[in-house]
Amino acid sequence: MIVDRITGRRTCPVCNAVYHVRTLPPARDGVCNVDGKALIQRPDDTAEVVKQRLEAYHKQTAPLEAYYRRRGCWRRSTVRRI
Repeated sequence: MIVDRITGRRTCPVCNAVYHVRTLPPARDGVCNVDGKALIQRPDDTAEVVKQRLEAYHKQTAPLEAYYRRRGCWRRSTVRRI
């Protein structure tokens, strides 16, 4: 699901409007609804890069939860997940 979300993201280089090719497509394919400019895909929004980011998260960031839990200072985020 993460790979699909990120690889489907498109952005307007002028007004920064964000679209998704499947879940939030522009009215005209590849064209910004706001200013009519051609949408772009960030060069790092590829399946390979997303998989590398997830690998780094699991190796470097996820272990921090156990570290902080052992010290009694882990607090669950109140940010609502989509």
